[in-house]
Amino acid sequence: AGMAIKETLKDPDETRKDTLFGRHHGLKQFMWLEGRPSYFTFTIVRNPWDRFVSAYFYLKAGGIKPGDEVSNQQYIKGRPFKEFVMCDEAIEKQQHFRSQSSWIDGPIDFVGRMESLREDFAYICGRIGIPRRELPHTNKSSHKHYDEYYDDETRGVIAEKYAEDIERFGYKP
Repeated sequence: AGMAIKETLKDPDETRKDTLFGRHHGLKQFMWLEGRPSYFTFTIVRNPWDRFVSAYFYLKAGGIKPGDEVSNQQYIKGRPFKEFVMCDEAIEKQQHFRSQSSWIDGPIDFVGRMESLREDFAYICGRIGIPRRELPHTNKSSHKHYDEYYDDETRGVIAEKYAEDIERFGYKP
């Protein structure tokens, strides 16, 4: 969602200093509210089990930038999904697998969800005072529903690794 939101809200006049947008992977986005000395901060979160499957297949396919294929392949190394879930070393070295909570370093005004992205983005547009916009579907990975990749053991590994996200954002497998 981060890339789609960034592109959709990007100021066409990049020289303007009154519109700020930032933080890696769209996990902390912010827009300057014109005439106000404060920011509206928001983040978009995703079910950790779904997010993990998506990141796995995204990286397995090579990622987004030319040249990423080699870097991403060193993490995946042809590992089947279950083997990859069980391999802490590979997971901890790749930023796509960091907990969502680790990207948030301050208070957030609004936490949106991938599961309700269209409605949540409409709220964000209203809150920052711009007309509602449609988000493109960017960085799509190709895979089955996330639940089809887990067994009890791997579901538990993800629950343990992302316990803070699960608690903080109220997710269930």
